Amino acid sequence: MTHANSSGSPDVKLGLVSRLGAFALIVAIVALIAVAVIMFGAKLGLWEPLQGFVLYRTYFNPIAYTVTALALVALVVHLIRRDCQRQSKREPKGSAKCCHFGVCMNAA
Repeated sequence: MTHANSSGSPDVKLGLVSRLGAFALIVAIVALIAVAVIMFGAKLGLWEPLQGFVLYRTYFNPIAYTVTALALVALVVHLIRRDCQRQSKREPKGSAKCCHFGVCMNAA
């Protein structure tokens, strides 16, 4: 007997995929806070302006690359899920299966 909330269930996998957007948003907010601290740390008295410039040169690119990559992954997943939902409306209930890039999901 298969349960809807077992670990191998497509519904659970879809739930994990749907959390990607929330995770991407949290990472973006944390990155925004980190950037603000780096930029205004000297004004807040956390460090000398020269040290702030070193932090800026060291950490801005990795922060930007991480947020951009995660945002692109979340966008691709969103577009795939939207396409799967469109396909599921055309199929009989319970039989719709959507496969993109080797990932198959029940789109019901």
